[in-house]
Amino acid sequence: MLFLKNSSPQTIYILFFSSISVSCLKKLVFAVLLLLLIPSIYAAELEIEYLPVRDSVVLGEQAAFDVRITNNQEFKDTFRFSYTDLFWDILSDPLHHYFSGVDILSGNSQTVRLLLNTREDLEFGQYKIDVTVRSEKGKNSEEMPLFITVRPEKPLIREYLAAVHRIVEISPVIYPNENASVKINLINRNPKNLSNVKVILSSELLNKEIQTSLEPLETKVVEAKFSLDPLTFPQKDVLNVKLMVDGAILEPEINEPYELGAYSEIIADSLSTKKLFFKTIEETKYTNNGNVKNSKTIEIETNQFREIFSKATPEPFSIKKGETQFIAWEISLEPAESMTITRTVSYRSLFVLAFIIAAVIALYFFLRSPVYAVKKASISTLKEGGISELKIIVHLKNRSNQPYERITVTDRIPTAADVTTGTDLGTVKPSSIYNDGKKTIVKWELKKLEKNEERILSYQMKSKLAILGSVTLPGVAVRFYTIKGTKLVTRSKQVTVSV
Repeated sequence: MLFLKNSSPQTIYILFFSSISVSCLKKLVFAVLLLLLIPSIYAAELEIEYLPVRDSVVLGEQAAFDVRITNNQEFKDTFRFSYTDLFWDILSDPLHHYFSGVDILSGNSQTVRLLLNTREDLEFGQYKIDVTVRSEKGKNSEEMPLFITVRPEKPLIREYLAAVHRIVEISPVIYPNENASVKINLINRNPKNLSNVKVILSSELLNKEIQTSLEPLETKVVEAKFSLDPLTFPQKDVLNVKLMVDGAILEPEINEPYELGAYSEIIADSLSTKKLFFKTIEETKYTNNGNVKNSKTIEIETNQFREIFSKATPEPFSIKKGETQFIAWEISLEPAESMTITRTVSYRSLFVLAFIIAAVIALYFFLRSPVYAVKKASISTLKEGGISELKIIVHLKNRSNQPYERITVTDRIPTAADVTTGTDLGTVKPSSIYNDGKKTIVKWELKKLEKNEERILSYQMKSKLAILGSVTLPGVAVRFYTIKGTKLVTRSKQVTVSV
């Protein structure tokens, strides 16, 4: 007997047809093959070997395989068969081996014949049935792939032609405005000349007969080309291919479904671009060049900044692919119908905004005071948890390129505080300190402030009562004159000090 280990469908296919290709070698090949045992060892505790007794059947016949099970476990066990294929019924000979299991002593083997019957009519071809052998006690299981060929009673293609990936090649979709091509791959598997080979192609739309021949073991590709009416309506069809050798039609006939597709393409028919002052207008016309209605998504790459200054007609929608942003339109056009998309990108508003900002900045520099003062205050002394004494510093600067004269800096503080001039070096002490009846006035008089000159003014303010929390002091007033005698006034911001 021949036991096949993990045999692929192609291996079994070649062995089977090689055994029947030359009748005079049939008995010799089987005699040699029966001397070979190729064990199929799936696991250390369970060995499964199987031999195809009859693996090529016509409808109604029964396939048979001999399965040898070896129990390598250290105890007796029962082995059962199971499968999930819906198209085959499996029995055993004897019958109880399938229903009750096979009892095998430790270290022993037993051969069971499995019989397979089809449950319904199947198409011709090769089938793979996975049968599992499972032990009850050891919980071991292995799967056997059993390959069975269902063949017709008439001559088979594979008796004359070697197996190829595809005998007939036809595009699943054929467009009537293009030439259709059908290729037939032929390989003569026999060492004899096939002088009368006919290929018959027939369908609702494609019909042709091709006469050819094949030398011994020759490989040939036969091609048939068809021209269809470009206005043929889209439809589904099946191409029937018959192979005839020496007047006998081989089985099975080949049926290749295909579809006559609608040819329709939406293309950019015209493109115009107008560039104006900080503005670009793009117009694209899309036309359906086809015989059926068609839809298409038009995508244009963009970014968030560009979209702020863009508008389009019709209104688009936004999509994002990864890090790239697009604006898109979903258009649907009837045959020969057109649609124009207009997109406008205008940076005029950005230009106007930049102009306004520049004007505001220029106006600010034009109108701002050439002399400015910054008032600062810091706590010098704390008493009873409150502010007792503050140090006041006024930073005075001429930020223009011309000098000013008769500069008067005036500061006002509450009358409940005393003022001392302090001892800070490098600072200008007040020129006068007096009470105007409402506030204590601290005043500095400077004769001149040269261009880009800075002065530091300071004094000490001592409160008669401790100030709890925070205190806000008003800003200082600065009065100064140009060389021509024009009077100018500016003020500093107020300052707040808190504990």
